[in-house]
Amino acid sequence: MATRDIETYADDIQAHLAWLNGFEPARRRQWERTLKNDPEAAIVEACSRKLLAPHSASIVPAEDLACGGPDFLCRQEASHFYVEVTCLHRNTVTRATSLPATPTGRSQHYRDLTWASFNKCIKKASQCADLDASCLLIIGTLHYQGGCLCFGKTHLEEALTGEGKLAGRVNTQTGQAIGEPYQITALEGAAFLKPDELLRSPYVLARKSIAGVLFCGFGSVEPKVNGIIHPQAAHPFDTRLLPTISFGKLMLERSGTLLRVVWD
Repeated sequence: MATRDIETYADDIQAHLAWLNGFEPARRRQWERTLKNDPEAAIVEACSRKLLAPHSASIVPAEDLACGGPDFLCRQEASHFYVEVTCLHRNTVTRATSLPATPTGRSQHYRDLTWASFNKCIKKASQCADLDASCLLIIGTLHYQGGCLCFGKTHLEEALTGEGKLAGRVNTQTGQAIGEPYQITALEGAAFLKPDELLRSPYVLARKSIAGVLFCGFGSVEPKVNGIIHPQAAHPFDTRLLPTISFGKLMLERSGTLLRVVWD
């Protein structure tokens, strides 16, 4: 698969190498090592830069080769923002969803990528911290079916609210249901919220260093891309900087547990 990926994404690889040639040689050598040792991750990084390029006056590397940090700094007129890229490898997506990477022509049940994405947010929060502007996290995959099915808006709403559960009221004397069932969440797998351990509120904010997440399915010819935004990030991201991408936003109800997602 690695050889096939390098052939399939040859144009993206060459374009990324040409871009890296504009910076110190150590950056190109580092990316070439990644391409050799972890081609999926290197290709996702190259595709991410390609995705951002039309929306940025300039993109430069932001990672400190000694200390780490986000991958890119994107400048647009008077604004700038950072981007950290991470890869959901095909085998990880297959294990999480039960989906094969390529369609089989048969229908099947599958799980979403809420927990896999949640774990990426936890691991990358520190890498997005202590910056002078907003930082987006790109979660990309070359897994065709995972990107097409699990990066749609319906699935990504659970990345904001956590896994949904059905609940209902029951008459404790008769055991009969009262009214219609409704959906609730315990915020399990929510990227930016968590339960309040002190029970003063239905939730508290989490991972404020990540201004938003772009979910990018680079396994298809036309990448499937949708984003979610942190409701109160340390440095909020202006979604107008990426006008072709839809972002889901939480409408918070602090008086109760109701969480609504709206898309722009």
